[in-house]
Amino acid sequence: MQKIILFIFTILMVLNSPAQVKKITWNEVATKVKTINYSIEENRIRANQSKEYAKYARLSLLPKLNLWKILDFTSDTKGIFGFVEDLVPFLIPANWARAKQAEILADAAVDSYQTLWGNEVLNAKVLYNSIVNDKNLLAQLKNNQLIIQDLYKLAEARSEFGHDELMIKNHLQSLLLQNSEDTLVLTQTIKEEKLRLLFQMGMPTDTKFDVQVIQGKQQPTPLNKDLEKALAISPETKIYDKLIQVSNLIKDEIYFSFLGGSSISRGFAGGIFDNIPTDSGIGFATPSQIKIAKDQTQLLEKQKIAIRALIDMQFKSAQEVISSLSQQQQAAKEIYQFSIQRVENLKDKMYLGQKVNLAEFSDCLLGLSKSTAQLYIIQFQIKQNQYKLDRILWRGDFSNRPDKIPEQISKVPPQNTPEKKLPENEINFPGWNVTGG
Repeated sequence: MQKIILFIFTILMVLNSPAQVKKITWNEVATKVKTINYSIEENRIRANQSKEYAKYARLSLLPKLNLWKILDFTSDTKGIFGFVEDLVPFLIPANWARAKQAEILADAAVDSYQTLWGNEVLNAKVLYNSIVNDKNLLAQLKNNQLIIQDLYKLAEARSEFGHDELMIKNHLQSLLLQNSEDTLVLTQTIKEEKLRLLFQMGMPTDTKFDVQVIQGKQQPTPLNKDLEKALAISPETKIYDKLIQVSNLIKDEIYFSFLGGSSISRGFAGGIFDNIPTDSGIGFATPSQIKIAKDQTQLLEKQKIAIRALIDMQFKSAQEVISSLSQQQQAAKEIYQFSIQRVENLKDKMYLGQKVNLAEFSDCLLGLSKSTAQLYIIQFQIKQNQYKLDRILWRGDFSNRPDKIPEQISKVPPQNTPEKKLPENEINFPGWNVTGG
């Protein structure tokens, strides 16, 4: 009987215990983003469509072997017209040019897929780190709330012994309300960030989860030669290389248009060339058509130079920001520790019954909140720019980008290897007893 009662009691305890929110690691988030992200999945489908269309365009040019027309041709000379009709697509050079264009644009779609893949992983990592940062800041706000409440109780106790603490109490009550409002705003911000991260992972928005600090060692400082290597393998620049190839093929298509125009589309990625006229036949408009095609090539070459310059600018900007913020971080640590010391001195004064200057009192508590927030903001911005560098250089989480577009990625592969626990690079805040005594 006792065992039955104990069993029932255990079941009731389990049912009444609050649900545990699963903590997820960055590796788990990255896996989901790379496999079931909505934008990546849509881009994968479009890229596969381009690849399949390129196959279709090339195979459709092969001569059609219609058995009935061949038999008709052998029995009746009128069948020659149907036989030649099947050979026409094969004999028109413009059709072969279009098929080649579709093939190159399909390769460009792979580069576009890699670019989007890298951008989505970067966005998810920055968002994940933002949640971690805001959670730490929220914990500090709650810590400050305890400090202010502690001081408020002390002021109340002093007023019971005849001390005039009305202004101090009113001021502390105002700070409590401000801090509570900041806490509510930051709590809502974290909820919104979690919803956005769930969307990035392609998961239901009612999924409950919590995040952990990203474990890992800081990447070595990149050099200019690293940037040159990154530009050489950059899918952003490769896209323009392929678009320039297509633009040159369009000029060849126009040159041979007198043999007939093409009825084949360039595929799903050929929209930027739709405004280039490629009318068939010999006419006075042909030189203008060639000039438009040449101008399009020059435009693409300029855009390629611009995208390389943009990557170079982002690379150097991220380096400068990290270098500058690393110096600010040390100063921010010292200001934070100084703010703690000022509040500790203020508490000692109040415990000893000394008169506290209201302006100094307000400055101490606000200074603590500002220095705490500033330290977390600097830490977040340093990491954010480190992630940008990793994305530009295709290293770390971005080093295993897909060389080929998978046929289907709607299922998350199992995680057989546990995440390695490496030393954290987080700022270690000094311990501080928030209660009086």
